[in-house]
Amino acid sequence: MERFTIKKSERKPNNWVCADTINGIVCVFENGRFNETQEFTILEDIAMPDANKLARAANDMAAWLRANHYAKIMISHRERIGKRIAGLRKKQGISQIKLAELTGIAASNIARIELGKYSTGIDLLSKIAHALGCQLDVVEY
Repeated sequence: MERFTIKKSERKPNNWVCADTINGIVCVFENGRFNETQEFTILEDIAMPDANKLARAANDMAAWLRANHYAKIMISHRERIGKRIAGLRKKQGISQIKLAELTGIAASNIARIELGKYSTGIDLLSKIAHALGCQLDVVEY
């Protein structure tokens, strides 16, 4: 039997449930937002472990998730930025073709950028930002 299992949550549609079958710990987290949304629960039929054992088990689970299911716990920066670009474009009523014309970037590449499938540099992102009336910045999160 594997120590860790993961499956889609039946109660929360955009969440995952990861279980540590040895320590009786379950973690529920939102897709792509593990660090911000993780909620750990100890199964009722398991004796309460000491704090150090619990911390080690949670750390082991996080390491297993990073190694085996990274896409489920972290949304890639390309996907996050692409979704942001698509949202701004749609909010302004601009088509991908029009954004391509405004930036000089091929429409197919605009589509790939918005899907997080195209690694782009700062120069292209600056062109897109300018066309959308925005500016690039580095922010703390």
